[in-house]
Amino acid sequence: MKISKAQVRKNLKEADKDYKKKVAQKVTITFEEGQLPIMIRALEAFSRMRSGQITMALDEVYADKQTALFKDKDYYHIDSNKDIEKLIRKTYFKDLKYDNESFGVGQLGYGGDDAFTISKTLRQYMAYQRNDGYAGFGVDFDGVIGKYGEYEKPEIHGFDTRKFFKAPKSIQKKLEDLIEIGNSTGAYDLIDKKMKSLPRGDRYEIGFSGDDWGVWVTAPRKKEEI
Repeated sequence: MKISKAQVRKNLKEADKDYKKKVAQKVTITFEEGQLPIMIRALEAFSRMRSGQITMALDEVYADKQTALFKDKDYYHIDSNKDIEKLIRKTYFKDLKYDNESFGVGQLGYGGDDAFTISKTLRQYMAYQRNDGYAGFGVDFDGVIGKYGEYEKPEIHGFDTRKFFKAPKSIQKKLEDLIEIGNSTGAYDLIDKKMKSLPRGDRYEIGFSGDDWGVWVTAPRKKEEI
């Protein structure tokens, strides 16, 4: 059976459309780091609006104005925010029975769960940047645990919760030789003896960065934070 060129083009278009539905299309966007807090606030406000935490969403959007009001000892906005929350919850959150009840992550819908995921990913990146690549206390360092929403967690190119600690020059060659012969126990014993100042972390991996051998520590902690 002969197929016309028009039919071939139609088949290819349908196949391409079907492929794009099944395979997630990756997009690379470059932002200046100073723009990230704006994105975080917007995503945080949206996910909280979807959860029913209206007052907290307003706090994200109007933090600067609220600070100015507090400085002037003007607290009227607190009651106003509560009134706004009551109105929105009465209209869109009839399933919530109690005033302090809200939908949790995984129940937000309409992009709310994905907004949460993106926000948490960006918050983790910024937390590690502020702390010179070290982990610390606070939920910002946690990142996203599990999968929420329709899409996978976004990747930040060049970001890693691991930090590299270079081994002393005196053991570089010996460390390389131990790894090459597969003596990982000997390599870690050597690290324990010669790198006593290594910070605590979730995981330790002997490896190299550039031309240097050393240890990659996942979520390293500063001494004063332990």
